[in-house]
Amino acid sequence: MKNIYKFNSKSGWIILIFVLFSGIKAEAQGIGCNELNFTITLQPGTSCCYKLTATNTAQENCFRTVNLNIGSDIFENFTGLSDFQVNKIEAGEYNIRPAVGFIPKGVNDVASFCVRGGPSSNFVIQWNNLCLSEGCEQIIPLAACAWEGAIQGTVYADIGCAETEYSDQPTLEDWNVSLYNGDDLLIQETVTDEFGYYLFYNLPPGQYYCRATAQPGWSPNVPATGQVQVNLEINEIRTENFGYCRNDCSCDSLLYSVQQVEDNNDTLTYYISLTASQDICYRFLEVAVDSGQLVDFYPISSLICCTENNKSCCHWTGLKKPGEQTIILEHDSGSIPIYNDLILKLRIAGGDVQKLSIRPRIDESDNSGLCDKSYSYSFPTEPLLNCCPNKTFLGPELMQW
Repeated sequence: MKNIYKFNSKSGWIILIFVLFSGIKAEAQGIGCNELNFTITLQPGTSCCYKLTATNTAQENCFRTVNLNIGSDIFENFTGLSDFQVNKIEAGEYNIRPAVGFIPKGVNDVASFCVRGGPSSNFVIQWNNLCLSEGCEQIIPLAACAWEGAIQGTVYADIGCAETEYSDQPTLEDWNVSLYNGDDLLIQETVTDEFGYYLFYNLPPGQYYCRATAQPGWSPNVPATGQVQVNLEINEIRTENFGYCRNDCSCDSLLYSVQQVEDNNDTLTYYISLTASQDICYRFLEVAVDSGQLVDFYPISSLICCTENNKSCCHWTGLKKPGEQTIILEHDSGSIPIYNDLILKLRIAGGDVQKLSIRPRIDESDNSGLCDKSYSYSFPTEPLLNCCPNKTFLGPELMQW
């Protein structure tokens, strides 16, 4: 179908008559236009980068400047090849010309470029045949690559509703995360993986709303609305994390049992058991010896937890605070889990009364003491025969013969 085409070039208005084909190209009418032809080929090893090649069959020097227009600025790394120069006129419009003289006869690689994500478009090439005073145009359909914008992040437990940004907190698996466009229409949904991670990808630039849906017993805390607005730039990768805290945690969810084991010397052994009916309420336990001398301690892993949960052993690690008689007891899950078993063995020496306290903590700065519990035990449990010389006393691990 013939059409009358008018376009505004830098040299003025030119009226073109051309035939638009549905295939690779469409050329303007005029025998002189057939003497210059352009092709676009995908560069090896890439998915969105191309090479523009010109084939000149004219017998004279007839072609000098070529104008390129794709309608929107989705080009990247537009570079001239083989002594051709590329100049950007405005968004989405370039011109190409040899550094010196006219476009050479034969096959010439003119430029290379990459295409960002975006809608498919027509690659419009316009030039003048100076020998015949003809305006020419070639149209090559160009499929844009997929957008590479993405919104990703982690849904995590904000233990104790401390409004703490994400670092190493326990993560929340199988939570729903939804993505809405600027008109608040749902466009994607996903669930977090075993690491609490979610991802929305192949996103064009624009405004989005990302929301994580709270599960029963949880409340959004970072941010408090459970939603973030994202103004995504072209091919930007944005990270947005969501912190949720349990709203049903209480001191009554933690019960302890402290068992004192009688000994035959001046050191007594204690076994501490924990029954926790809720998980992800506290990060760790502090076990402090308030009276007596802490001799040593041994965290205890749970074989019951290994069997019932069919996962790696529920392992506890203990670290003594420098300069203090306090043990920091942490679980390998990153918080205190639902639990019912022994957690710690420790030995205390000396003192008329041996005292210890157990303190659940949401972080290292937590000194609220709301759920602390203290325990006192007489020492020794039975009178021991003192075989030491006058003005001396039994020392640790002194054996009775």
